[in-house]
Amino acid sequence: MPKPLTTYLRLYREAFVGLPRVTWVIAFVGLVNRAGTMVVPFLTLYFKASLGFSAGEAGMLFGTWGVGALVGAYVGGWASDRFGAVRVQVVTLILCGLGFFWLGQCESWHALGVALFATGVVFSAFRPANASTLAATCPPSKRSQAFALPRLAINLGMAIGPASGGFLARIDYSWLFGVDGSVCILSGLLLAVLLRGVNVAPVHDEPDTGQDGSPWRDRPFLGLLLVTLASSFIMFQWFATGSIFFHDVYGMEPDEIGLLLGLNPVLIVAFEMVLVQSLRNRAPLPWIALGVGMLGLSCLMLPVGATFAWAILAVVIWTFGEMFESPLTGAFVANRAGPEHRGRYMGALNIAFASSAILAPVAGLQVYEVFGPTTMWVCSGCVGLVAACFALILARRVATS
Repeated sequence: MPKPLTTYLRLYREAFVGLPRVTWVIAFVGLVNRAGTMVVPFLTLYFKASLGFSAGEAGMLFGTWGVGALVGAYVGGWASDRFGAVRVQVVTLILCGLGFFWLGQCESWHALGVALFATGVVFSAFRPANASTLAATCPPSKRSQAFALPRLAINLGMAIGPASGGFLARIDYSWLFGVDGSVCILSGLLLAVLLRGVNVAPVHDEPDTGQDGSPWRDRPFLGLLLVTLASSFIMFQWFATGSIFFHDVYGMEPDEIGLLLGLNPVLIVAFEMVLVQSLRNRAPLPWIALGVGMLGLSCLMLPVGATFAWAILAVVIWTFGEMFESPLTGAFVANRAGPEHRGRYMGALNIAFASSAILAPVAGLQVYEVFGPTTMWVCSGCVGLVAACFALILARRVATS
């Protein structure tokens, strides 16, 4: 066997060693849940192609989901510290499934707005609870891997969900809401059974971070929130605007779009754990900066070409940027937060993520409609490059503090 392949397999195997049972359970449930994820990647295309809204109107509707996600990020972090992270995850998964059923029955602007807001709240409230559980049940030395393993499972599921959703969308969009809603409810029930009686308490070797418990007075953390806002803005742009862009400019059908976007999770499954394992002893912020820069580059590439092969290359750049940024950001925040206030830190991180769920579709699709797709992607790319430079400055300040 060639030496590079042997090294790759060894790193892949070592990345899984020492992770607790709770991490594996969360990863398994994430796999099940995301294998049924079909609604979000096709929402804007559904609004435009099936319900007849303009691109700008579709962006405004998607933005109401983002407003709900912003509220849910705060509620989820607060509720995790108060009622328990496992309980919050179970309840939000079940409510999210019911929300997708409700959403599939709505056609008017106002009904869609209310359903999108409510579903966005419970969809987003799950995230800080999930991150708090991972951080609280895993030693600090393993947190990068603990955040990467569920991402691997989630993305393995995402390789199935959007691709399958693309084929179902060509038949009838109503299938997307029914399947996604059913799988969310099933995932909540699985989590309730598999984590029954689990006490999510801090691990014994938890370090003293020196933080006073308020994420809003932690300046390096606030700087990282701006970087996260930029990176998640770009990632949401790929899903919120990407499906319309590839349909309008590249001439792709929904099944082709689903296969293209499905390449992202396939690459994450193949390489992210190895990448995280290789960087486990490195300072995370410079690598986060590299990831955000690659996200920006992927946006700048899209207006240049118009072939399926060029779109694949852009997806590869986007995906490796995401692999450098997302798991390292989660681990950095989990290690920086004190155990008593981790839910609030994760909630604040997800507020930045949720804010981009408002900004990306509203701003992106408005610019797309008024100034054209080239302007929209160039602006998004510049956001990524500026954020990468800011992350490098932040890395130097943290290193010298």
